[in-house]
Amino acid sequence: MSQQQFSQAIFSKIISNNPNENVVISPYSIFIALLMTAAGAKSDTLQEMLSALCVQDQNKQNADVQIVFDKIASTKSVISANAIFASKDINLLEEYKKVVKEQFKSQIEQKDYYFSDQTKSTNEVNEWVKDKTQGLIKKIVGSIDPATALILVNAIYFKATWEKQFDKSRTSPRDFRLIDNSEKINVEMMSKPKAKVLYGENDNTKWVRLPYVRGELNSIFVLPKSDDVSASSLQQTCEFVLACVGEENTSSKLRTSNVELTTLQIPRHKVEYEQDLVSTLKQLGMNKAFGSADFSGIGEGPLAISKIIHKAVVMVDEHGTEAAAATAVVMTRSLVMGGSVHNFICDRPFLHIIEHSETGTVLFIAKVMKPDSKE
Repeated sequence: MSQQQFSQAIFSKIISNNPNENVVISPYSIFIALLMTAAGAKSDTLQEMLSALCVQDQNKQNADVQIVFDKIASTKSVISANAIFASKDINLLEEYKKVVKEQFKSQIEQKDYYFSDQTKSTNEVNEWVKDKTQGLIKKIVGSIDPATALILVNAIYFKATWEKQFDKSRTSPRDFRLIDNSEKINVEMMSKPKAKVLYGENDNTKWVRLPYVRGELNSIFVLPKSDDVSASSLQQTCEFVLACVGEENTSSKLRTSNVELTTLQIPRHKVEYEQDLVSTLKQLGMNKAFGSADFSGIGEGPLAISKIIHKAVVMVDEHGTEAAAATAVVMTRSLVMGGSVHNFICDRPFLHIIEHSETGTVLFIAKVMKPDSKE
C-alpha cells in the first residue's frame, strides 16, 4: 500500500503548488527511483526517505517491487526499466549492486568519462531514457555539476488501445471551458453517443472507467458533478481523487456499474509536465538526503542528492493512450451511485488516472486544466 499512499502525498503537494497548471506525473516512476536510492541510505537519511515514501518495512517493500514489476510487465502494455550511471571513481559496494540488480532489475554503467565529460555523459543518460520511453522523453538531464558521482534513473513507457475505440469521424471541434469560466478554448472532442460504460458518482463527483484491451489496465476520467466550472467544485473533486488514490486499490472507492450514457465526450489531448522534485520532497519531510546525508550503503565517500528530475507525458486519442515518464536522481559528492445518468462530457478541467487493475498501482495521474489537442 506504500506506493498508493506515496502517490496520494506527492500528487497532493504538486497540484497544491501548481493550482492552475496542467500536471501529470508517474508516481510509480518517482517511487521506484527513490526506493532504489534509499537502498543505499543509512541512519536518519534512510528513515526520512522511508517516511516520505510511506514505507514501513524496506525489505518487504523491495520484495513487493519485484512482484509488481513482473505483473505490470506481463500486461505487454507497460515497459519499466532502471539504470545507474556511476563515476568510475565511485567504489559501489557489492551488496548495493546486488540489491539493485536483483530487486530492481537495474543495469549499472560505470565509465571513465562519467562525469568529467559532461556532454558525453548526459547524452548517454538521455539516449537511454529516449530509448526506454520510445522517444517520448528525449531529455531528462541537462547541465550537471562536475561533482556528480552517479545518476539513478527509472523510465516507464505505456501504450494501450481502448477496449472500445472512439470513432474518429465523430471527433469535432468543441469548446473547453477553463476554470471559473475565465476563458473558452477550442479542442478536438472525441465523442461516443449511447456509450455503454462503467460509470460511478457521488454527491460531488462523477467518473467513468475505460478499460484497455485485455482489461488489465484502465483509465479513469473524473469530473466535478456540478457543471459550474468553479474552482471550489474542482477542489472537491481533487480531494476525492486523492482519497481514492491513497487506498490499497483505487477501485475500492471508485466503484462503477454498467450504464448507457447519452453521450461520452473526452478531448483528444496531450499533457506534459517537468519538475525538480527536491522542494516537494522536502515538504514531505525528506531533508537530510539533500545535505548532511548518509548514503554509505551505496559506496565510499560522502554523497548527497542534488536534483530529482521528473518528466511525464500522456497522450489520449481515439485509439487509446500513450504515456511515458522518467525520474533521474542526481547525486553529487557532498562537503515527495444514484440518480439518472445523462452524459459525461469533459468540456472543463478534469482528472485522469491510469492504473493497473490487479495491484492498484497508479502508473500515471494527471490534472488537466487546459488540454492541448494532439493531431
